[in-house]
Amino acid sequence: MMGSSKREAILNTAETLFYQYGFHSIGLKKIITEANVSIMTLYNHFSSKEVLVLEVLKKRELYYWNLVRPQHRDPDNWDIEDVIEGHFMWLIEKGDIGCIFLRALEEYRGRSEAIEKLIMDHKQAFMAYLREVLAQNNRSPELCLHIHTIAEGSTSMAEILGPEKAIKVARELLKSIIK
Repeated sequence: MMGSSKREAILNTAETLFYQYGFHSIGLKKIITEANVSIMTLYNHFSSKEVLVLEVLKKRELYYWNLVRPQHRDPDNWDIEDVIEGHFMWLIEKGDIGCIFLRALEEYRGRSEAIEKLIMDHKQAFMAYLREVLAQNNRSPELCLHIHTIAEGSTSMAEILGPEKAIKVARELLKSIIK
């Protein structure tokens, strides 16, 4: 159990630092100092910085999915508004300075196939999920791209306007396309 808590400390610290300062500007030395672990402990859990970045993104992705697709809800009774409200909760809790996935893509495009793939898979999975929810609720799958754009736009605008204002505008846009 001791190793598990150290691993979590490294992941949490790395997630915070990467999100606030970027991936390339944060070195492993800063992470181990902030997480209060040794370099050997870090390497016992993560074989490289790229592996650490991948695990941080997977952790963030799991958190995101738990908000937009909570396990306690019956998926047959889940509507698109619920999905987007989950996204808005994520904005308030973890997305006030933009999308960590797009930041990672910006920094790792052409440098890490594994990181690029994870990010593209994440974005594609969200689009597929939107289409699935729209279909279950007899709504046009054509709305998928519009709704995804509203979600992504609210994420980038949260960084500029703050999450509350970005969410307010996104809700208005969503209401205008979903009748």
